[in-house]
Amino acid sequence: MRLIILASLMFISSFALAQMPAGMQEAINCMQSLDQEALKDMGEKGEKVGNEIKALCEDGDESGAREVAMEYIKDIEDNEVIEELKTCSELMRKAMPNMPIPEIPNADMYEEEADSICENLD
Repeated sequence: MRLIILASLMFISSFALAQMPAGMQEAINCMQSLDQEALKDMGEKGEKVGNEIKALCEDGDESGAREVAMEYIKDIEDNEVIEELKTCSELMRKAMPNMPIPEIPNADMYEEEADSICENLD
């Protein structure tokens, strides 16, 4: 019985791999190679910065909020892990062009909204 289950699992796994879009394994390997601790730290920092921006907006300091946001965006643009994440995202886009993959923020994306940062808070 175990042999039949094992054989079935092997067949299903090989079938699933055969159905995987070309380049998907490369994208998966890329994502798995990312420094997970660094990503976690960046997420925590992003949350703190978001809270700081929100507090500045609540205090009516839109220019301060804009300054904090642009500084953070410039910091993450120069981050090595973010560069690796961009590479992995591009591999995902190539493997699955119809799958929506969020853009990684950059300063250019926020330049247009910089004057109304407090209005654009979620």
